[in-house]
Amino acid sequence: TTSADMTICLWDSVHLSLRNRMSTKDVQLCVQWDSSSRSLFSGSIDGTLSRWDMHDMGLSEARKGHKKAINDLLMVQDINLLASASSDGTILMWDTGLMKPKNRFKGHRKGTFSLAYSMDYHCLLTAGLDQEAMVWNPYVEHKPIFSLKGHTHALCGVTVVPGTPQIISADVTGMFRLWDMRNFRCVQAFGGSGADLNTFCAIPQHKRLAAGGSRISLYQYTDEWGGESATDTAGVTDALFSPNAGAFFTVSKRS
Repeated sequence: TTSADMTICLWDSVHLSLRNRMSTKDVQLCVQWDSSSRSLFSGSIDGTLSRWDMHDMGLSEARKGHKKAINDLLMVQDINLLASASSDGTILMWDTGLMKPKNRFKGHRKGTFSLAYSMDYHCLLTAGLDQEAMVWNPYVEHKPIFSLKGHTHALCGVTVVPGTPQIISADVTGMFRLWDMRNFRCVQAFGGSGADLNTFCAIPQHKRLAAGGSRISLYQYTDEWGGESATDTAGVTDALFSPNAGAFFTVSKRS
């Protein structure tokens, strides 16, 4: 964990006891573990990326790449690059061996606070103070592939449900939107009670979505993902429910 007291703390996840503490030069806002190099990375309030040695429990190397604070870090395993999201609106893809940015993405007008990556579709997703999330090809840094528009307030996060084409985005009022990665359409919107929302995460093994703000809320999945037959990329034009059969019947342009 990181804190405003300029420390990084390592905890025993079973007993929730403090194991080690490392002092930092500046406030660190986020941390990310890289299993391949067995190094811990952190992003600071002044835009510096730091690498920490877990054997010596000290700073190994630091490099400044952003003009403002680094708000989120994400290790993209299949291309072995570390993504960093900053309040300056840019996303950097770092070569962790050289500690140098390899790609730079610029599309957000305001700060970015959340990163997600789809291993199935090889897309990077970013969200922040803009009212839209962006989808990027991590190999091409010119423009985003698509912008997920629909929220009316600043976003607090974006995530991908592993093994599915589902993207979930949320804004600070608690409104969630579920997107289809294959066509980038919004297939469902829920929440939006007006309560403050700071963070959320999907828990696929329990079919739940946890949302945290002034209180913690849990959303239950109503159904598992059923593959291509569970939706229609052409869009559903009508739906009827049969109480005798206990089932919905839908009509689309394709069928």
